[in-house]
Amino acid sequence: VGYSGLKAPASLQPGWGVVVSEVPWRRDAGELGERLAAWARQVIGDDVSVAEVTAPEGTGMSSETVLFSLRRGDQTATERYVARLAPEPSVVPVFPIYDLRLQQRCMELVRTATTVVAPAAPWYEPDPSWLDTPFLVMARMDGVAPADIPPYTLTGWLFDASEAERSIIIER
Repeated sequence: VGYSGLKAPASLQPGWGVVVSEVPWRRDAGELGERLAAWARQVIGDDVSVAEVTAPEGTGMSSETVLFSLRRGDQTATERYVARLAPEPSVVPVFPIYDLRLQQRCMELVRTATTVVAPAAPWYEPDPSWLDTPFLVMARMDGVAPADIPPYTLTGWLFDASEAERSIIIER
């Protein structure tokens, strides 16, 4: 997920010299993959498989983000998704209320009623038994998302962007 109109400078891309603090509450991708696969088989269908489960670097302060691909039956093409996990309130209470259902409805409204590019968010899972927290699954969109660790308001490609570059983001 992220804005696809600008490319972060190479010096700010993950693994290219950016120092990113670790998120101590990040869950194990292997375990998340198994649990997401169990959820997908139950909710989407028995013939669904989940693979390529990763977490993007520089994120996780306001919610945990999990990237994954999904394959249905014997299809060769995979569908790419993002799961947004509600944050653990006891760790870092960023929001007094974290309403993923409302986020899903807002994204759908923006996607269908405006020209703003927003991902489809086909699944909201309120049952915390699957991943220990409610989560929202949305289509994955290629682009560069500002990191929140450290906060993009203090450092990073968006902070360093010129006024002209920021205006492109606002206009699009």
